[in-house]
Amino acid sequence: MNSTDADEPKVEEEIIIERTFNENYARAMKLFPYDQPNQHQYQIISRILQLKEKGVLLLEAPTGSGKTIASLASLLARRRDGEKIIVIVRTVSQMEPVMREWGRVVGGYDGFREKYNQDEDIMILPVMGKARLCKQLPYLRQHMKFSDMAVHFLCKSLPCKLFPTQQKFFKGQFAKPLAMRLNMSLAGQSKKGTPTIDRVHQFYSGLKSCGYYKQRELMREASIIIATYPYLKGNLLESTLKNMNIDIGQAYFLIDEAHNLVSPSRISLSIKQVEKAIFLFGKLRILQNLHNLMKLSKKVQLHEIGSAEEIDHLRSVISECVKKVRDKYRITIADLSDNALISLNSFLSTIYNGDIIARKNRMEIVQSTPDVMLSELYGARLVVFQSGTFQPINLYKKLFGIHRAETLVSKESDVSNQFRCYLRYKGLTSAFKKRSPVLYQTMTEVIMEIVPFSPRHVLVLCPSYDFKDEISPIISEYIETHNLKTKVLEETRSTSSEEMSNLLIYADQPYIVLAIAAGKLAEGVEVVYKGNSLISMVIMAGLPFSPPSKDKAIVMQAMAHAARDKRAAKQFMMQIPLERKVRQAFGRTIRTEKDRGSLVILDFRAEKFLKQSLKLTRVRNLEQLKERLGLLYKDFPSLTQLREK
Repeated sequence: MNSTDADEPKVEEEIIIERTFNENYARAMKLFPYDQPNQHQYQIISRILQLKEKGVLLLEAPTGSGKTIASLASLLARRRDGEKIIVIVRTVSQMEPVMREWGRVVGGYDGFREKYNQDEDIMILPVMGKARLCKQLPYLRQHMKFSDMAVHFLCKSLPCKLFPTQQKFFKGQFAKPLAMRLNMSLAGQSKKGTPTIDRVHQFYSGLKSCGYYKQRELMREASIIIATYPYLKGNLLESTLKNMNIDIGQAYFLIDEAHNLVSPSRISLSIKQVEKAIFLFGKLRILQNLHNLMKLSKKVQLHEIGSAEEIDHLRSVISECVKKVRDKYRITIADLSDNALISLNSFLSTIYNGDIIARKNRMEIVQSTPDVMLSELYGARLVVFQSGTFQPINLYKKLFGIHRAETLVSKESDVSNQFRCYLRYKGLTSAFKKRSPVLYQTMTEVIMEIVPFSPRHVLVLCPSYDFKDEISPIISEYIETHNLKTKVLEETRSTSSEEMSNLLIYADQPYIVLAIAAGKLAEGVEVVYKGNSLISMVIMAGLPFSPPSKDKAIVMQAMAHAARDKRAAKQFMMQIPLERKVRQAFGRTIRTEKDRGSLVILDFRAEKFLKQSLKLTRVRNLEQLKERLGLLYKDFPSLTQLREK
C-alpha cells in the first residue's frame, strides 16, 4: 500500500471536521444576536467549535468583551438532540446576565415562539434551592428563626400539603406546557430589558404546587440549566443530571467566573454547636474530642477526632433524629431551627475532603483545591471554564486537575476608553499600621474631589467593613458641610446584591456606592441599562490584602502540593487574589465598547504589586488626576442622557 492510500482516511477525516466546523459556525452566527462578533467573540466561537469531543477549555477574555454570549451561542450550535447545556455561576443574582444573553438569542417573545415552532428547542431554566422556592418559609419564619441550612431538614420533618407524592411527582404531564409558559414570560421580559429572578419567583408562587419539586420536573424540558457552584458537587450534580434525564456524556458545561473555584471553601463548626449536640446526645467520645480540640489552635489529624465508625454512627444518629423529630432524643422543631445539628452533620459529611484546622472555639475543614470536585465533570461532552482574570493560566490548569486542557487568552486591544492609575499623594494607603483619623479624613477628601468627574455611578471599594465604617461618617459629614445633593448607597452585611443593583439601575441621579472589595457588587453583578454600564468610575480606597493567618499557611501548602510549585502557590495567597479583585471591580465599568471607565487606586503599594500587571499610570497630584478624568469623560453621556437616548 502506497503512502497516498494510507493518507486517504486522514484526508477524509479532515474534510469531515472542516465541514462540521463550517456547519456549526453558520448555526452559531444564526443564533448570535448582534451584527457580527467582535475580535474576542470571534476567537471564542472559533475555539469552542474546534474543541474535540470531551474537550476542556480554559478561556480568558477581558470583562465586558461579550464572552458569555459567544460561549453560549457556540455551545448551542454544537448541541444535538438529547444534549443539554449547564451554565454554572457563583450566585443566584449572576444568573440574570446569562438570562439576558439567552433573551437576545431567542429574540424576545415572538422570536422564542418562532424558534420553538421551527423545532429549535432552547428553553432555559434557572435552578434554585428550597430556601428560595419554599412557600411555607415566610409563615414559618414568623414563629421561629432558622437558617437556610436548616430548610432541607425542615422540609422533610414538617407536614406540608404541597409536598408531592411519588405518583404526582413522576407523572409530570404538565411539565412541558409549564416550561413553555415560564420561557415565554422570560422571553417577553427580555424585550424590555433583562429577564429577572423575581419573574421566576412570581411564576412558582402562582402555582398550586411546591415550586422546588415543580422545578425538578421542568428540568427535563429545559435545554439550558443555570445553577450555582454547589451544583458541581457530587450528590447535587448527580441528582441534577438525573432530573434532566441525561448522563454526564450528554452535558455541556459553561462555568462562569471560574477563577473563584480556586478560592478555598470552608465548612465551619463552633464550640456552642458541639455543646448543643452533647446536651442532646450525651458525652459521646467523638463530641468530647471535638470540644477539647476547639480549645487549641492547630492542624488536626482525623484520628484525634474519632474513628470512621464513630463518625458514621454520629451522622446516622443525627439524620435519624432530624428526620423523625424523636422525643426520646429531646429533639423538637425548635432544635431543628437551630444550626447546631445541621452544621455538625455538614461538618462530618466533608471531614475526609480537606485539612482540619482548630482555632479558639471553632474548627474548620478547608478544601484548598478544586481538583477532586471537578474530576467528575471530565466525562462531559465539553467543559468551558471562563473568566476575565485567569492568570497564570497554566497554574489554574494544575489546580483544576486538567493538564490536558486547551487554553485561550484573548487580550485587550484597545484601551482608549479606559484610564487606570494609582495616586501617590499624602501617603494614602489602607495599610493597617498607617491608619489614623487624619488618613481617613484625607482619603475622604480626595474621594469627594474626584467623584464629580464621573457622569454615572461611582463605586468606592474599601478593603473591609471596618475600614468602610471609618470612611462612611466622614463622607456624610462632607456632603452636609458642603451642602451637596450627592446620594450614598452603602453596602452592609445584610444588604443583598439584588437590592443594590436594582436601586442603581432605576436611580435618577448618580450615587456614590460605598462597598467592599470582592463584596456584593465587585464581581459578576451587572449594573446596566440596555447593555451599557451605569458605573463609570471605580475608586479603590486602599488595597484589599487579606491578613496573614495560620490556616492560610496550610492552604498554601495544599496548593503547592497540587500545583507542584511552591512559589506559585504563594502568589495565589496574596498577589493573584489582589489583582483579581481589582480587575473584577474595574470590570463593572466596561460592559460594551461604548462604555468608558476609570480606575483610581488610593494606595501607594499599587506601585509594587499592580503597576506592571494592570498597566497603571502613576499620578502625583490631584490636578493631574482631574485633568485626565476630564479628558476621558468629555462628551460621554451622563446617567440622564443615557436614559433619554
